[in-house]
Amino acid sequence: MNTNRKNHPALPALGLALVMLAALPAWGQPATVVQKPISQTVCEGSDLRLECTAAGQLPINYLWRCKKGFYTTWQTNISLMSTNCALVLSNVQASMAGYYTVEVSNAAGSQTSGGAYIMVLKPNREINGFSLLIVGQTSVWFRVEYCDTTPPTNWTHLSKFQLNQMSGYRFTDPMGTNMNRFYRIIPPAN
Repeated sequence: MNTNRKNHPALPALGLALVMLAALPAWGQPATVVQKPISQTVCEGSDLRLECTAAGQLPINYLWRCKKGFYTTWQTNISLMSTNCALVLSNVQASMAGYYTVEVSNAAGSQTSGGAYIMVLKPNREINGFSLLIVGQTSVWFRVEYCDTTPPTNWTHLSKFQLNQMSGYRFTDPMGTNMNRFYRIIPPAN
């Protein structure tokens, strides 16, 4: 068996290929979204904090976008030596509601998160009686019942309502001035 390097034609080619690969730059891991921002409901005038966690080679750039329908209403770019980022919005207004996404990127690649829906509600107003705000992500009907005794045992039907996708429902009982009145919301039976 001949082990002489000169007599084996594949060895010089293999040596050349190794040299060429060693000369290529090492970019590291591309930026990926590990934890996307989550949907939230906030009252108008309050503060909002959206968080994202990313993985990949540092530095990572974070490009936050707010979309309403097909239109991007604004965007902001943040570059950090960190794998987590938060977007903090102060004095949130109804015009700031929408789908928020974040694109994470570095020298090796990029990825855009799924959307987090931000719903902005008008602040509560003072009324006579009892007011209850119900928020959810469902389209089923609910019943509101009340009881004027302690302990609450004999419940009376008061109202029925349906939530739409990502909407709120404000229930008001103008007769609810009794401090011993209890309320409950009954979801549909499965």
